[in-house]
Amino acid sequence: MAIHYALDDHRNDFCLMQDGARPHRTPAVFDFLSEHFNDCVIALDYDKHTGTGIAWSPHSPDFTPCDFFLWGYLKDLVYRRTPQTIGELKQRISTTCETSPSDMFGRVSGQFCLRLSHVVAANGVILKTSLFNFWHQSL
Repeated sequence: MAIHYALDDHRNDFCLMQDGARPHRTPAVFDFLSEHFNDCVIALDYDKHTGTGIAWSPHSPDFTPCDFFLWGYLKDLVYRRTPQTIGELKQRISTTCETSPSDMFGRVSGQFCLRLSHVVAANGVILKTSLFNFWHQSL
């Protein structure tokens, strides 16, 4: 219920960029996104389901902060010692998220436009290692 109020308050403040994972591309998810974000969604197959939004290529580079940073960052910290149970895994993920510097996530999110500008400057040529090296040096 709280998510509905938050979405209503910020409906025009941002667009949603989806990660493209199969469970996030179901009709129910697309219907929810359509209801709350209308045509301001960047997602794989969203435009085919709703007729709106911006198509996201399944072979696009890892521009999203979760793809180019968060998952690797969390995995490195969580698996320093292999968790022995699902409960331990969940606890480590929670603890890692709670104890990570919040300003770091802001800097990472700010890299999205910068990463796009480098691809535009290179006329669409994508050099993942160059983007990664540039991003890594700027944090």
